[in-house]
Amino acid sequence: MNASSLEEATEIDYFITNVENSKATSEWIVNTYSNRNWIEVFYREAKGWLELKEYELRDEYQLRDEYQLRDEWSLERHFILVFCAYTFIIWHKLTGALEKQWASGIAELKYESRFTGNREQGIGNREKLILTSSPNNSTYKSAPNNSTYKIKNTKLSNHRASKPLTTLDKASRLLTTLLILHYLLSQLALALILINRLFLSKDYIGDKERYCQNSYPSAYNNIDEFKAVLREGAKAEAVEKLFPENKLKDFIGKDNATSKREELIPILKESVVLEEEKYENSKSDLGKSCIYFKPIQKLEDKMFEPIEFEVPYCASDISVSGKKIQEEKDDAIIARLKEHEPKLGQRGRKEILSLVEKQVSERNLNSEEDCELSELIKISILPIKLQAILTADEFKNIPEVKGVDENNKKAEFQFTVLSDKYNWEFSSDDKTQLKGKDASIRNLLSGEYMILGFRKVSELISVGTASCEGGTATENERSKIRAGKLDEWLQEALEKHNLKHKPRYTLNLGKYKGECSPKTEQETAPQRRIIIIGIIDRDKDVNLSEALRNAMEKRRDLSFYIKNYSIFELD
Repeated sequence: MNASSLEEATEIDYFITNVENSKATSEWIVNTYSNRNWIEVFYREAKGWLELKEYELRDEYQLRDEYQLRDEWSLERHFILVFCAYTFIIWHKLTGALEKQWASGIAELKYESRFTGNREQGIGNREKLILTSSPNNSTYKSAPNNSTYKIKNTKLSNHRASKPLTTLDKASRLLTTLLILHYLLSQLALALILINRLFLSKDYIGDKERYCQNSYPSAYNNIDEFKAVLREGAKAEAVEKLFPENKLKDFIGKDNATSKREELIPILKESVVLEEEKYENSKSDLGKSCIYFKPIQKLEDKMFEPIEFEVPYCASDISVSGKKIQEEKDDAIIARLKEHEPKLGQRGRKEILSLVEKQVSERNLNSEEDCELSELIKISILPIKLQAILTADEFKNIPEVKGVDENNKKAEFQFTVLSDKYNWEFSSDDKTQLKGKDASIRNLLSGEYMILGFRKVSELISVGTASCEGGTATENERSKIRAGKLDEWLQEALEKHNLKHKPRYTLNLGKYKGECSPKTEQETAPQRRIIIIGIIDRDKDVNLSEALRNAMEKRRDLSFYIKNYSIFELD
C-alpha cells in the first residue's frame, strides 16, 4: 500500500469513528452502514465534492486563542460530512433493497379472500393469489381449476385483504416513511448550507466592508498580532475607497501625483477609524480570516486644499554659487512657513522643507529693495501634511495593552502618552508646560489626530501624576487634582466632537517615590507625565482597577513605570 493509500485508509478509519460516535444513540442506523466498502465509496465522493484537502489545509494553520477564529470551519466541515453520511448511507440501503427486490422479478404478496354466495364458475370458498410482477400485468393463477387470467396491476387495489396488517408491517412502513422524510429534510438542510456558503457570502455584512488575509501562524506570534495586521490592511483598503486617485489629484495636482499620493497614504491611514469591528473566517475564500468594519473618515476637505504663499527673495550677490543661492531661498521659505505656523520652530530644516508641494520662481518686478536679483518664490503646502508633522512628536498612541484581574477577566486598553516635552508645571494643580514654558494642551486634546484615537475607545481615564519633591500626602492630593483637571479638559474636547457620551474615570498615581536626589524642576519634569487611557474592550464584571494595574505592570513601553508611584486609585 503506497503512502497516499495508507493516508486515505487512516482518514477513513477516523471518519468512521467520528460518524459512529456521533450516532451511538441510534444503533439501528449504525448497523446499516457497518459495511466498510460503502463508507469508502461515500467518503471518496464527499471528499472530492467538498474539496476536503483545502479544508484540511485551513486546519493546519489554525490560530488557537480565545477567539478561535478558525474552529468554526472544522466544525462545519464535520457537520456536513456526518450529515451527508447519515442521509447517503440510509437512503442507499433503503433504495438498494427495493431495487434488488424489483430486479428479482418476484414480489410475493399473500392475499387471502373468503367468498360467500353462489358463483357461476363455482370456484370455492378459499383460494390463493400469487402475483408475478411484470411492468404491465400480473398473472392470476387459480389453484382449483388451473385456469389462468391476466389482470392489470391497477385493479389489484380493488381487492381487499381480509387479513389485517401486523405490528411488524406497520413499523416497517413507518420506518420507511421516516427514512424518506429524513432524506428529504437532510437534502433541504444541505442545500441551505451550500446556498449560504456559495451565494450569500458577500464582501459586505449589511453596510460593513471586509478585508481578508491568510492566517499562517509562521508569520504571526499570536492572534493579536494577526488582528493588528488585519486592521492595518483594512485601513489601507479604506483609504483607497475614501480617497481614490482621481479625488486626490484634484487636491494635489497631476504633477508627481503618484509619488505625492504615496507620501500621503500613511497620513491618510491615521485619519481612518474602523468602527464596529468583527473578526470571522472568510465565507468564500478558503484559508483566510477577515475583519468586517465600517470605515469612517473624519478629515475635512479643506485639509487637502493647498495653501499658497508668495515669498520675496533678494539676492545681494549673484556671483555666489547656485547652491548658496538655493540655501538662501530655502531660508526665506522656512522663515515664511514659521511665520504661518509658529510651532514649526520646533522642527528641523529638512522636515519643514518637505512640506513644500510646488515651488516656482519668477522675477519680482515690484520689488523696492536694492537687489541684483529679485525674485518672487511661489509655493504651496497641504494642510494635512502640516498637521501630520505638527502632531508626529506631540503624543503617541499605544494600542492593545491587555490586562486581567484576579478572576482572569480581561480588559484591553489604549494609552495616549503626551511627549516628554509636555508635563505638569511644578507645584501647580492646573497648569501644563511645553519645554519648560507655560503652554495649554487644550488645543492638542481637541486636535483631529488626538480625537481619532479617542473615537476608537469606549471609555476614557485621565491620569494624575506628581514628582518626587514635597511631602507624600501633599503630592498625592496634587496628583488627584491634576487628574480631575485633565478630565475637565478632556470633556471639553469630547463635547466639541460630539463624543461627550463616552464614560470617563480618573486614575491617581500619586507622588513619584523613586530616588529623588537634588534635581532641578526640569530634571523631574518627566515624572509629571500627562497620560490618557482609553478602554477598548473589557469582559463583563471585570475588576477594572485590577486589570488596568496588571496591564500597566506588564508593559515596559509606556514611558513610565507605575511601581515608581505611591498609589493607584481609580475613580
